[in-house]
Amino acid sequence: GLLEVRDGALADVVRSFAKATERRLLLIFDQFEDYLYHPPENDGFAEGFSQIVNDRRLRVGVLLVLREEALAKLDRFQDRVPDLFANYLRIDHLDREGARAAIRDPIERFNERFGETFSVADDLVEAVLDDIRTGSIPLAGRERSDAQGKPGEDRVETPYVQLVMERLWSEPEVARSRELGLETLKALGGAKTIVKTHLDRVMAALSRAEQSLASRAFRYLVTISGTKFAHSVRDLVDLSRTSSEPLEREPLALLLETLQGERFRILRRIAATLPAGDRYEIEHDILALAILDWRRRFDAAAERERDAQTRAAERSEERRVG
Repeated sequence: GLLEVRDGALADVVRSFAKATERRLLLIFDQFEDYLYHPPENDGFAEGFSQIVNDRRLRVGVLLVLREEALAKLDRFQDRVPDLFANYLRIDHLDREGARAAIRDPIERFNERFGETFSVADDLVEAVLDDIRTGSIPLAGRERSDAQGKPGEDRVETPYVQLVMERLWSEPEVARSRELGLETLKALGGAKTIVKTHLDRVMAALSRAEQSLASRAFRYLVTISGTKFAHSVRDLVDLSRTSSEPLEREPLALLLETLQGERFRILRRIAATLPAGDRYEIEHDILALAILDWRRRFDAAAERERDAQTRAAERSEERRVG
């Protein structure tokens, strides 16, 4: 990956490529907050990036895509890139019409590609959009910003659309009837229930030991403020070495692979660009705070269980001595 290029060589690579193609290039750095939160020790990327942006003769555009809360961390580039904040575009949530298209268009493309006849009922679409307006589904610990909108505002949280529609699509009734209908949504408790219970539902499918391991791994994948990080198995094992319960590599690798699989979709795997191997991160931003809430409840229940076992052991010892 480009982030591995050292000592300003990134600029040389881009210049050579731009010259060879004889076209204007656009470099897109998605999820740029991952770099801002974890810059490499020998940060050759910063030097190369600055050279590319400041070279007016170079026919290369650069687009950084990052979460709003990470924006302030771009300050590290201000001395090197004077016009860093000159072109700032804030992406808002989907409006209602855009959300309708996000629901209907994929089904139409699927039908065209595979010769199917799936349909989605109008009343289902409107019910889903009513339920998942921005600010209408408070999650534990979530602080609403202006970017999230106000309750009742006609904007829709895109990850909620994906999560709800994936859940509906997986229902056997949809496969039989070839229709995503309102009755299926009602049977699942509505869109709000699907969003709020998604994590609990999939985590309940894990064994108690796997849940305990997941709780410890989530500690490093999501900060207490709800910021998500991407880590490799090796990263997670190293980070946990000073904890009372360090993570073991093999069980952890198996669990992370399970959580990013088709059945769970809690994590996303990022192909390796560094020697540490593939990294894993939370699939949806909206799951970050849900994971914090799940961890809090799981750890509290585990603590109560340990206390109960300790008291039972103490009573047993008292009876034995008596």
